[in-house]
Amino acid sequence: MFNVLIFLALGIGAGLLIRNKSKVLPYIEKTTGYVIYLLLITLGIKAGADKTITSQIHTLGLTALIITIFTVSGSVLAVWLTYHVVFKSKQGEK
Repeated sequence: MFNVLIFLALGIGAGLLIRNKSKVLPYIEKTTGYVIYLLLITLGIKAGADKTITSQIHTLGLTALIITIFTVSGSVLAVWLTYHVVFKSKQGEK
């Protein structure tokens, strides 16, 4: 975990140094996308090669669906409450 924080701090430092160099940033954005795709592919390969995961995929799929439903529902509820508590009260003040 400490290594992750070190690399994050190094990345922030590098970003501060190159933030005004507009020629470099588009390449970094493209590279970031490709690296994320590469990480997803390697994660998929690792998961597909694991017999424990592939033998329990039906159970994992149902669990993932249930977690997704509750996560989305909770997010929608939080946004709705925030909108009505924060923004509706400010509209009434105007």
